[in-house]
Amino acid sequence: PNDRLEKVRLLLKHGADPNAVYPTADYGWLAGHSVLLAAARQDLWEICQVLLENGADPTVVSSQKLVFRELLAKRATIYAETGTTPPAFTALQKTMKNLPGKKG
Repeated sequence: PNDRLEKVRLLLKHGADPNAVYPTADYGWLAGHSVLLAAARQDLWEICQVLLENGADPTVVSSQKLVFRELLAKRATIYAETGTTPPAFTALQKTMKNLPGKKG
């Protein structure tokens, strides 16, 4: 995962779009997902953090009607119930609460 995080940072540094969306054809469960939502569905919270820091829009709705904030809320409930909240998830929640004009 750290290698993956570094690759994402490098791609963003070289102009990759943090709001890119997977095409709706031939991408299975990723179809129509923003890269932010795809990372969240895989619990890649550090990558989500980097994407947000680089301008990813957490309000984008996927073609499957999934929303980043709703996914975070579901994960928060699961983590609370199991007592397994990862530190990177906690940091991401703080970032979401501090986004201008947004509620985490």
